[in-house]
Amino acid sequence: MFKKNNPYEKRKEMSISVMKKYPNSVPVIVEKASASSGKVDLSKTKYMVPKTLSMGDFSREVRKHLSTPSGAMEAIFMMAIPDNDKNGILCINSSMMSDIYDKHSSNDGFLYFELALENTFGTERIYHSML
Repeated sequence: MFKKNNPYEKRKEMSISVMKKYPNSVPVIVEKASASSGKVDLSKTKYMVPKTLSMGDFSREVRKHLSTPSGAMEAIFMMAIPDNDKNGILCINSSMMSDIYDKHSSNDGFLYFELALENTFGTERIYHSML
């Protein structure tokens, strides 16, 4: 959606501008995966992420911006989407964002992730009976 709504030149200018302003961070866009089985509503899609932050910590930060009815009952999967690949790449939680950016960022200067939710505990009724 971000790519469709913003031409390449504008995205490139935006990424250069924010990286000059925040040299220790990388620009990241997180959007819903089209094949996600869960309902995903993100209150925030653009992030400036510290280069030293791990993928696991970034995933926890993104979870804070999700508004889903089932919340903790769904696992979050974030796949990096390189320019020439239609398939997402699931990054290791211990990977540093700087490494992921270097390997998978787009030519426009942004690192794109698709977010998917998968039900992990079955229905809400079953989940509550486990507590």
